[in-house]
Amino acid sequence: MTEQMSTLETDVILQQAPTESTAMLLRKSRLEVIALFAEIIAALAVVLSVIYLAMQMSANNKLLQSQSTNNMMASIHANMLQIATNPEFAALTVRCAQNPYAVSEVEWLRCASYYHATMDQWEYAFNQYHSGAMPPDYWSGIDAGIKHFSTAEMGFQRFWQERSNFYGRDFFAYADPIIPKISPPEPMTPRSEDSQ
Repeated sequence: MTEQMSTLETDVILQQAPTESTAMLLRKSRLEVIALFAEIIAALAVVLSVIYLAMQMSANNKLLQSQSTNNMMASIHANMLQIATNPEFAALTVRCAQNPYAVSEVEWLRCASYYHATMDQWEYAFNQYHSGAMPPDYWSGIDAGIKHFSTAEMGFQRFWQERSNFYGRDFFAYADPIIPKISPPEPMTPRSEDSQ
């Protein structure tokens, strides 16, 4: 019986060893599964965070776009308000538009300052549009205004002739082909009595 007992004890010990080893493997396997789930959840959290940030950035970009356009429009309206509220200045801008060489130097300085502010607004709009900060439909209206006023008003043409070098290369490349080139009129020479 002693022999049998020792064999029986040996069998029990041998049976217990694999059970403890299996339990350790199961615990290790459970921990690996839990770690895998934790990694999956963390990865999902990162993806959701990136999606949320993208949505926030898109909303922020739209807000910045809107604010930029509103600022530009307020600037344009302030410039237009100078003409609307000051009849003398309105009359001067009409004279400058028709013949900028027929006004005095002081009057031209006032008109040139007005044209400069307007051209700066146009350049700002151009840059905003080309950087993606201005919607295309806003730009198309401003582009039409630039083409109309710069070709219809000789004052813009004189201003551009004298000061186009104040503007950036990209805006210059856009505006220069649009704005007609003008030159000051030739000074009148008095007629001699012999030619009469």
